[in-house]
Amino acid sequence: TFPLFVDVSLYDQNATLKDITLISGTAGDFNAIASNAGASPIFQWKLNGSDVGSNSSSYSNASLALNDIVSCVVTPDGNGCPTTDVNANQIERTQGVANQNASVYIQTTPTTSKCNKANTEARFTDLTTNMLATDNNLVKVSGGNAWNGGAASYQSVNDNGQAYTIINETNSRRMFGLSANNPNSNYTSIDFAIYLARIDFRECRRYGRR
Repeated sequence: TFPLFVDVSLYDQNATLKDITLISGTAGDFNAIASNAGASPIFQWKLNGSDVGSNSSSYSNASLALNDIVSCVVTPDGNGCPTTDVNANQIERTQGVANQNASVYIQTTPTTSKCNKANTEARFTDLTTNMLATDNNLVKVSGGNAWNGGAASYQSVNDNGQAYTIINETNSRRMFGLSANNPNSNYTSIDFAIYLARIDFRECRRYGRR
C-alpha cells in the first residue's frame, strides 16, 4: 500500500547507514512541509542557489534542466521572538530509464513520468533515543546489541519509486527497507526489508531464511 517510507532497524551498536536517498518521478511540483515553524512562516524557494517562486509552501517549475537543484529556506514565525532560518533538504532533477521513477520533503507530486526523476536526501522521524541522524546518515550510538535502533523517513516513495543507502561496514546487523507505517523500532515491523549482516547458516535459520 503506497506511499512507503524508508524504515530501518539497527541491531549492533555503532552500526551505520549512509547517504540514504529517495528517488521519485517528478513533473516539477514541490511542497515544503514545515513543523513547529509558527503560524505564518516565510518560504523562500531556490533554484541552483538563486531565489525563485513566491512566499508559498508550494513551487512549480515544469522546465527544470538536468542536474537543477531545488531547495527551500523557511523563516519561522517567532511571534516576536528571535528566529533562525531553517534549510530544507535539496531535490536534484536527474534522468533515469523507463522503469525508474516515484515520489519524494520537500515532497514532490508523484507522476508516471518515465525519465524525469527527483533525488532527495532522506530526513528522519521516529528516531529512538539511541539513534543519531546527521543529514541523511544514521548511526546507532547506544543501546547495546538488540533490535532497538529505529527510524523512519518523513519522505515517501510511490509506485516505481526507489530508496538506497551506502554500506560502510560488513560486520554489523541492520535492516533497511520500506514500510507503510512505523509502529516500533524492531525489524519485524518493516514491510519489505533487506537484512545486512555477516551471518552464518545458524543465523539464517534463526531469522527464517533458507
